[in-house]
Amino acid sequence: MERAEPSGAPDLDPVGDSTRWTLVYDGACGLCTRSVAWVMERDRRGVIRAIPSQDPEVARRWPEVPATDFDEAMQLFSPGGEREEGAAAVGTLLGLLPRWGAAGWLLGLPGVRSVAARVYRWVARRRGRFGCGEHCSPGV
Repeated sequence: MERAEPSGAPDLDPVGDSTRWTLVYDGACGLCTRSVAWVMERDRRGVIRAIPSQDPEVARRWPEVPATDFDEAMQLFSPGGEREEGAAAVGTLLGLLPRWGAAGWLLGLPGVRSVAARVYRWVARRRGRFGCGEHCSPGV
């Protein structure tokens, strides 16, 4: 089972493991790192692994995904290789976590899904205001 390190950064596994979901996030962003730590603390079944987008293995493993996609939203890859991003990834992640499945299901409802996508983009563009750090300027 993966646990968040005391620094708040999630414990990372090798990217080559194809039996789990892979969450790629901005490892230089405080908001992103705290969010991933929250997910990893609740992943009691160990079905999710997290890796920062800055890890060189990300570009080698997913060369078809533009670097800007990793900068703009978290990316979630299924064990089969399908990709979701942003709010859709959040819904799937919640569905993978014990006791959070209903929230994941709710985020998948058509009306809620579009609102969640807008909220995700709004927060992502302003993440510097939410404790991201200097590297995330307002408007990112």
